[in-house]
Amino acid sequence: MSRQGKRHTRTLANVKDFWNKEAREWGENPRVTIRDHYFRLLEIDTVLPIIKDRDNVLDIGCGTGFSSIFYAQVVNEMIGADYAELMVERAQRFLDDRKYYKKIMKTYSRDGKIPKYPTNLQYEIGDIANINYPNKYFDAVIADRVLVNLPTVELQTRAISEVSRV
Repeated sequence: MSRQGKRHTRTLANVKDFWNKEAREWGENPRVTIRDHYFRLLEIDTVLPIIKDRDNVLDIGCGTGFSSIFYAQVVNEMIGADYAELMVERAQRFLDDRKYYKKIMKTYSRDGKIPKYPTNLQYEIGDIANINYPNKYFDAVIADRVLVNLPTVELQTRAISEVSRV
């Protein structure tokens, strides 16, 4: 994977390295995972009514965790998980640093409205092809733009199976 320049063979390790590198380069900017921020806001607006009032929701491939914050506003318990450790580190900062939370939410939320601080949200490292939860654990699983990052049809098929299982 690459943005421009030298192309790399698509392996799961290269995908993980790519997203960790993106997290390092983009820092606190939630646009690291999708450059069109208005598209992200549209995704959030589309998902919210689908998961509203669910008990236990997983956002697998959560990246910086920006969208998970909005999802946590309408569910009982929310888990954001990503394969790239640095993405999870960026996401966790939302929960560890309230000043940072307010700054990023004011900058990137629709109309600068800061969502309620999510006490029902946690972030963790997770692999969509091997989700470490029992069968039917979640009421809903969100996997925005994840399959496109998996390098083989076999991994994509495995991911769909895992999302269906949990």
